[in-house]
Amino acid sequence: MPRKHSEDDFSHIPNVAYVSPLELKPNRVLIGLGVGLVVIILGTLGYFLIDALFLGKSATAVPNIEIKNNIPTIKIATPSAQKDEAAGWHLYSNEKFKFSINYPPNFSLEEPTESNDSFMGGSFRSPNLSHGDLSNPIKTGGEIVIWIEPSSKSLDQELDKLAQPDIGCCPFIVKSKIKIQLDQTNAYKGVHDWGTVEVEYVLSIKKGMSYHITARASESEKLEINKIFSLMISTFKFLD
Repeated sequence: MPRKHSEDDFSHIPNVAYVSPLELKPNRVLIGLGVGLVVIILGTLGYFLIDALFLGKSATAVPNIEIKNNIPTIKIATPSAQKDEAAGWHLYSNEKFKFSINYPPNFSLEEPTESNDSFMGGSFRSPNLSHGDLSNPIKTGGEIVIWIEPSSKSLDQELDKLAQPDIGCCPFIVKSKIKIQLDQTNAYKGVHDWGTVEVEYVLSIKKGMSYHITARASESEKLEINKIFSLMISTFKFLD
């Protein structure tokens, strides 16, 4: 039978020590917190030190590269801008073939004569123009020529006719063409070969007459003459 114990007998209770939280010493808590803070600081410093000495060397610095767009911008002159550039130019009017056109004041004008009056509407020559031979008709400078012929053909048929070998010493080989408006009249503009010379051209038909305007120049002045050619085309008017 179980043994009875008196109220003063504590021999049956195990030896267990109970510590109250109130018995923790404040100085030990502060020391623990201080040690933990020091460990955190040292770990952080160590990380940055390793990153700077070792990891940083393996990383390749990427320079700041400024990327520029080298694609040229093509600016197309508006009719008003072309009109401004042609301001102050001389005006040439041809009553026989019913057209007018402006040309630069430093260009010389060769008007039609009795020998070429049947087809020539006018020749506008740059100051540096000097003629060569048929294989190289222009050595320096350039000229813009207008010639007119009666035509019962359509615009496309008239352009095809230029490739025929019976139009002169050399047939025209059309290299490019785009449709434009020449004073509100349909026209073709492009490039064709005349013998060994590359020629800018505009071709239009008005009231049974074909208007063929060409620009040819030496290599040294081709860009300038072609620019003047485009400006002159923008001033062309039919007088009807």
